[in-house]
Amino acid sequence: MGLPMMHQRAVKSAAFSPDGKWILTVSWDSAVHLWEAGTGKSIGRPLKHQRLIDDAEFTPKGDQILTLEDYGKATLWDVRADLDLPANLFKLQAQVITGCELQNNELQVISITLWYKLKDDYNEKAKEHYKVCKYREYNFWSRFYPEQAKKILTLK
Repeated sequence: MGLPMMHQRAVKSAAFSPDGKWILTVSWDSAVHLWEAGTGKSIGRPLKHQRLIDDAEFTPKGDQILTLEDYGKATLWDVRADLDLPANLFKLQAQVITGCELQNNELQVISITLWYKLKDDYNEKAKEHYKVCKYREYNFWSRFYPEQAKKILTLK
């Protein structure tokens, strides 16, 4: 049975990423969608455009998408990311990186004591996620702790 990758309107074209992990689809709803090839799961929000899309394709490395609108505008989108980062870890990551949190629709600075606690919590959870992360090349935690990441990789 096929994997449904639904759009609001008809699909114009589809293409696999160079590594075969992703599928890129262009639809008549002025959107470009990115899907996980193995599951058909939508990755992030569609790349929305003001006008119709003539075509879209991955760059040879597969880390960017080039879209071409019907009136000649070309846009290069960066799609590098740790795409399987759990949602609860993303919020914690944002708090640790920015030192802020959202409270009552206002950005509040986190106290230094709380920040150290959140940082320790994030590091432990991120380290566990890295062990099973499918996108290690783009994993944010490993960029800050490359030596620890190397140690984890040699455990397998």
